[in-house]
Amino acid sequence: MNRVPLRVVKLGGSLLGRPELPSSLQRWLGQQPPWHTMLLVGGGPLADWVRAADRVHHLGDEASHWLAVSALSVTARLVAELLPAARLMEDWFELQQLVASTQAPGLWILDPQSFLRDIEADLPGQRLSRSWDATSDSIAARLAQVGGARELVLLKSCSPPAGDLHHLAELGYVDRSFPQLAATLPNVRFVDLRGNTQGVGGLTAGN
Repeated sequence: MNRVPLRVVKLGGSLLGRPELPSSLQRWLGQQPPWHTMLLVGGGPLADWVRAADRVHHLGDEASHWLAVSALSVTARLVAELLPAARLMEDWFELQQLVASTQAPGLWILDPQSFLRDIEADLPGQRLSRSWDATSDSIAARLAQVGGARELVLLKSCSPPAGDLHHLAELGYVDRSFPQLAATLPNVRFVDLRGNTQGVGGLTAGN
């Protein structure tokens, strides 16, 4: 029995306020090879609010990190309402079992809070920083790493500027931890979902 490949997709929080998001996302998913898809949703304005509060009140890295992670739970549930075909998951181990055993391509939205609090630090590979250096970009890369994903796709609201992953981090297109985490992955791809493009072709890990 051949295992269906897995892709991890990070949906940028900047896309959440766009009325065409459900149709654009469903259209893009329908254009992809029929693999399993694990969807992580960025924090969007909720995470931005936490970042602004950190600047004002000096919350510190640890507190800010977990407040931003809580925002990912809210946005995961928001997108689950917009994608009735997707199943919202909180249990990492149950999700892994579904990925391994389900033969028809599945679409799952992960609420990552339990995974990040209770599981991630004990898994092999580079652990996530509990700071603004590791946003949902790096969380998605970590999920792709420990989940054995064939590719990681970051759905953004604009195309990436020219340059390697380190240059993209310097420009703020991805977070500072992302280049090192992405270096372990078979393939990384960026898609300008707002522009309805097929996406910039694979940026192979380590580029």
